[in-house]
Amino acid sequence: MVEGYEVAVCPLWQWEQAILEGFKVFRQLRDAGSGVVTVDMDAHSITFTPLDVPSEPAPQPKPRRPREIGATLPLKPETTS
Repeated sequence: MVEGYEVAVCPLWQWEQAILEGFKVFRQLRDAGSGVVTVDMDAHSITFTPLDVPSEPAPQPKPRRPREIGATLPLKPETTS
């Protein structure tokens, strides 16, 4: 898959470290919702910095009307003999 590229000579531990660090930054970005991902090619590092965004209050959910769960069958009229 990487034959012919300079990364083809990288040892397995470097691949593992790159994948683990990449997923760590991805999870941080996903959890924060936004941010800055910085890659330092000389230091072989990747970092995440969250954005300083003022948080807005969450919108209040609309009240839901009560619901009946299940079904009710109409009562059979009583017959008198």
